Amino acid sequence: MRHARARPPRGLIMKKEIIAIIAVFAAAFSSAGSKEKFFAYRSFWPETAAMRAFGEAGIDLYAVMPSNSFNTLGEPYCKFKPFWVWDETYLWGVVDEQFDLVIRQNPRAKFICMIDINSPLWLARRLNISYGLGGDSFTDITNSFCIENWRGLTSKMLKAYVEHMEKRYGGRVYAYIVAAGGSSEWYDNGKGRAIPQKEKAWANYLKERGLPNWKVPSHAELYTPSFDKYFDPQTQMPRIEYARFTEKLMSDAMDYFSEIARGAAGGKRAVGSFCGFLPHTLVGKIDNRQPYSSPFLDFLGDPGGYDNRKIGMGGGMNAPVKSLKLRGKHWFQEIDHRTHTFNYDLSPYVKIFGKDLYGMKDQAETSAMLKREFALAAVMQNSLWCFDMWGGVFSAPETMALVGKAHKIWSAHKDDNLPVRAEILYIADPDSCLYTEYPELKHFKQILFSCGAPFDHIFFGDISKVDMSKYKVVVFPHSYEITPEKKKILDQYVCKDGKVVVATAGFGIIDGKRLDPAFTEKLTGFKYKTAGVNKKDMGGWTSVYAGDEKSFSKQNFMELIKNAGVHTYTDEPLPVYANEKLVAIHTKEGGKKTVYLPRKVSKAKELFTDKIIDANGDKFEYDFISPDTALFELID
Repeated sequence: MRHARARPPRGLIMKKEIIAIIAVFAAAFSSAGSKEKFFAYRSFWPETAAMRAFGEAGIDLYAVMPSNSFNTLGEPYCKFKPFWVWDETYLWGVVDEQFDLVIRQNPRAKFICMIDINSPLWLARRLNISYGLGGDSFTDITNSFCIENWRGLTSKMLKAYVEHMEKRYGGRVYAYIVAAGGSSEWYDNGKGRAIPQKEKAWANYLKERGLPNWKVPSHAELYTPSFDKYFDPQTQMPRIEYARFTEKLMSDAMDYFSEIARGAAGGKRAVGSFCGFLPHTLVGKIDNRQPYSSPFLDFLGDPGGYDNRKIGMGGGMNAPVKSLKLRGKHWFQEIDHRTHTFNYDLSPYVKIFGKDLYGMKDQAETSAMLKREFALAAVMQNSLWCFDMWGGVFSAPETMALVGKAHKIWSAHKDDNLPVRAEILYIADPDSCLYTEYPELKHFKQILFSCGAPFDHIFFGDISKVDMSKYKVVVFPHSYEITPEKKKILDQYVCKDGKVVVATAGFGIIDGKRLDPAFTEKLTGFKYKTAGVNKKDMGGWTSVYAGDEKSFSKQNFMELIKNAGVHTYTDEPLPVYANEKLVAIHTKEGGKKTVYLPRKVSKAKELFTDKIIDANGDKFEYDFISPDTALFELID
């Protein structure tokens, strides 16, 4: 059977467009491409020494993105000239040169083909003159997708690109990733603006849902909440629904182009996409439920959060990865962290940030940080690639030796098929996020990744799909909307069995139709924005509420979860990742620390150093260096 077909918004696809791509769709069968996990190398630039070093370490998969566009700083993405030079005119020699360069460094090379479908300058200029905006898909991808000419030319280029790769490189291709929008990661930076074609898509969206024919909200309406930080559904529903429409439009675009890539490859290759959770409405990446369930995507991923990278912090992902795995897909971590040898100079004139911003100071910090990210991938059995950006990231011999060691560890455990040993559940609630411009995310994410215990992260809608009996603490950082239907889910699965339910700020302040601070008090037992961390026995479960999420710290949250019966692996609030076989601990300050286990073992092996530690019970001591990450394999 064929997949359900991905389409542009209703009313936008034209007969000639169907004719142009009908052959592609015919090849899109229900059988997906390879779902095998991967460990790869990527760089914007032709870093030949690093390519060879990764090959010598046994890593033969390379992500390559020939590009026609410019990055956020206005610099070309790659060192080669554009290959898409006019309507249906492609310089395949430019593309081949970039893949052949890799093969010369490593004859065993295979590829993740990243296809930059963002507008070349000539197309951006042409369409912006015609439509005012939307020609540049890097900034206005949801407007671009509504332009028939952009969609048609881009579809033809994508199909031709995949067909060329299949013909020339065939068996070397592991997967395709269609890259578009802001940072080539499917972000919309248009601030909600709409050209007439997008306005038409908006009108069709409203009609299909039986909603009034609202105009596109003005800039002031898009960015002016009526109560505190929240948009009121009684008076601001057009704004709330327009945010939902933006998410839908972005997801439709991802499906549309991913299906073309899959079809052009004859259904033989995996297809993936960037799909980060960006806590800002109107950028199109706050509701990823459709991509997570897409029949055209096998894997998704994004860079680790930039706000949780420093030494001593927990690293990790922004996205609800357990929800993705519930759908039979795998996550890839883009490790684009800045080592002490990172190249900050994009040109003689353009530099990327400052060397003190998220960058490692020396080899010790680089090693501890990379081990933290590699350990997370091993524990969670994620895919990953090492992103060399503008070169230099892996130039130190000690760094490269660590990459080789990490690859061996990851290869041994990537298919363990073990869930995270979590007793804490973190809830992402996309529908609630639409009621504010900036949903709470950053602070609680930092705490959860540094509380001495692992956690799971899922969508609200997946609460009924997991075994809730294993969770003792459930965290709702931004569930502002609790409808009667959601309240039933809370009553049936969450607010029972002695669980501790943690909520902040405007939890449940909206019931789907009205906004009322009294709703928060009714659900939590505390008045809206009650100061401090407050606790109340609700009869069968415990409510913990803070009017400001920053009232929670790593220390008081760790105390809270201990009191709730959650097993903590350390005495202090440290980043911990764990499943039944592996335990990883990251620390800024070294010294002897006791590691507490949820079961008795005879020994533990630290996998980066191969040290064997006698346990003979449910705890052991380990002498950490400063800073450090240790990854222990438990031996019964």
